[in-house]
Amino acid sequence: MQHNSLAHDEQLEALVNSPFEADADWSPADHADVLEHLILSASGWRTVFAADRLEDSRTPFVDRPRLLLACYAADTFAQYLSAPRSTGGSDPGSRTVALATDARPTGYLLAAVTARCLLAAGHTVEYLGVAPTPQLLAYSAANAAVHACLCITASHNPLGHNGFKFGMADGGVLGVEQAAALAKQLRGTLASPELRRAAVARAAGIEAQTLTRVLAAEPRHFAASCAAYREQAERLLDPAAAGVGDRLRRVLARSPLGVVGELNGSARGRSIDGEFLRELGLTVELLNAEPGAVVHQIVPEGPGLEDCRRALAERAAAPDHFLLGYVPDNDGDRGNLVYRPVNRGEAFALGAQEVFALTCFAILSALTIEGTAGTATRSGSVPSGTAGASTLSAARVAVVVNGPTSHRVDAIAARLGAEAHRAEVGEANVLALADRLRGEGYLVPLIGEGSNGGAIIPPQRVRDPLAMLVTLIKLLRPTEPESHGLSDETLSRRDIPTLLEQLPSWSTTSTYDPDALLRLQTTDHALLKQRYEDAFLEYWERDRSRLAGVYGIASFEEHNYEGMLDRVGFGPSYRGGAQDGGLKILFRDGDGEPAAALWMRGSKTEPVMRIMAECRGSDAAQARKLLQLQRRLVLQADRQG
Repeated sequence: MQHNSLAHDEQLEALVNSPFEADADWSPADHADVLEHLILSASGWRTVFAADRLEDSRTPFVDRPRLLLACYAADTFAQYLSAPRSTGGSDPGSRTVALATDARPTGYLLAAVTARCLLAAGHTVEYLGVAPTPQLLAYSAANAAVHACLCITASHNPLGHNGFKFGMADGGVLGVEQAAALAKQLRGTLASPELRRAAVARAAGIEAQTLTRVLAAEPRHFAASCAAYREQAERLLDPAAAGVGDRLRRVLARSPLGVVGELNGSARGRSIDGEFLRELGLTVELLNAEPGAVVHQIVPEGPGLEDCRRALAERAAAPDHFLLGYVPDNDGDRGNLVYRPVNRGEAFALGAQEVFALTCFAILSALTIEGTAGTATRSGSVPSGTAGASTLSAARVAVVVNGPTSHRVDAIAARLGAEAHRAEVGEANVLALADRLRGEGYLVPLIGEGSNGGAIIPPQRVRDPLAMLVTLIKLLRPTEPESHGLSDETLSRRDIPTLLEQLPSWSTTSTYDPDALLRLQTTDHALLKQRYEDAFLEYWERDRSRLAGVYGIASFEEHNYEGMLDRVGFGPSYRGGAQDGGLKILFRDGDGEPAAALWMRGSKTEPVMRIMAECRGSDAAQARKLLQLQRRLVLQADRQG
């Protein structure tokens, strides 16, 4: 059988093609062990699936308890889809599900188990093999026959992890309420021996040759997904069909631009990246592009950008126009950038917050100047790609971000006549808030999570580094340079540092900074936050004058982010449920403008507490002092128990 698994031998094939024993179930010890490490969130379900239980494992094998977990998870989604509520229809029955994996070694085996369970419930499975999540979702949105999609992925988690990310036919991940209902359904299955055995019995009834035929159809469905993704990328490049793509190609012919893609063995190595970017007229070099050839940490931040940074610096001399590099995570739905200043041999990594701020600037600038959204019009005269005082006069415009996104984005939005709205961390949360705002009459041209650099550019409903990269290329090489007085010489000097200089200045710590990660003893989020508030008030009364002197802080307010809600107020009455959303202390200056912030949230995909701090201005040392303050306050709250 032909497939694109990253490791393949007779033992793996036997696991794929052999059904479970019809009466298989967990032992009590297995049950306790699996549940202890399983994470369920709106971003997906994750755990370490590797049989050797190592976080960075490269084995393609999954042990028996977690093979059963995969069966229970896939069967839960299969049963969910069979219910009328899953698609809004009135008749339960067969659905068509698009299925793909990221580039982890365990992906092929988990996909085979998943396909077996979906087939057992009467659904049709279209298997794409290894494909980036944006491509899977583009295929689902473009294919009228597809009702839902499922990606076997653990996103940015280490290689030995894996999991399940669910989506529907709208091209986005499962909504917050749908995700909560599905997780509740899984918990019910995991708690019931009868339901667990029924799931396995259904899967055992699928014959090996039936499963083999589904997996063998991968090349056809993968090719169709590439075509759908390419069509979507063309629409994003030129949303108004106004010839932007052709003009960009002409500009790039006059003023070349080179890009290094260090793909780190991700699913993007099978996608359209190289071909699409070269057809735009870019010079492109893709490194570590073989899926599974993971050479460094999967999170595309900090050390994860170092190989790309070095590669870009090495290309400074010939040709000199290599100015950008990008690195995706394993399922290719987020990525961050490195850059080289013009006429310099050294390259630098951009922070995730800087990447998102530049993307926001690019989107709102284009909307202001060119009216690319079709409803907003120009009301001012600003050279393309500069932050002037224009406003978007024909629509209420909103950028939707998560709680820890830098307030630099608020300043950019305000300068360009838009608003910034915040939701809790999580793709499903920011998408839900964007949908609500559209219902209220807003134009929402950008959604995302600045804390990880992930940008969602409508009509997409998923983060996509390719879309982000093309957006920034259009900022570096504006498609109507003549009308803005930009000569070829000026264009050739246009680089990331010159663009960053035009943005409002904020210093923000990364949520992946080693000091921004805490492992606490207190697991009760409500109790921890109440203790934190007590510790903060004690500090505020003692040191508020120092904060005023150093940061210009005059007052503070507390924001609690839960789902798509942003509750402003101090204390437990402004939180609900498990109280496990993000909490931010926003400091304001004497004019009521944001001056600094402290943020915290317990991760729902990893057993850690993440914190962040930032302040207005370019003094990174002062931002780090605020981060250390936040560490002390959170640890004090933890020790109070």
